[in-house]
Amino acid sequence: MSIMAPIQNCKFKYECPKDWFDLDITDDDAIRFCQKCRQNVYFCKNDKELKKAIKQDRCVAIFSGGNDISMTVGIPEAPYNYKTDK
Repeated sequence: MSIMAPIQNCKFKYECPKDWFDLDITDDDAIRFCQKCRQNVYFCKNDKELKKAIKQDRCVAIFSGGNDISMTVGIPEAPYNYKTDK
């Protein structure tokens, strides 16, 4: 079972101006479709899912935490240097 944990210090080679909630809903709750880029965006709940997405060079959305709910959408850099709060 995946646990959602804010991911910090993840650098992006491309950060999308789109918000996760503005992307098109698909049959999979963890995947949305970006009409601008014409590709799927994969929501990563934890570092394990993010590592897998980086290996596959996927566009992702991550919960970046903080005092408010903030999401970052884009293509993360590899190698990466990030950590989760958990």
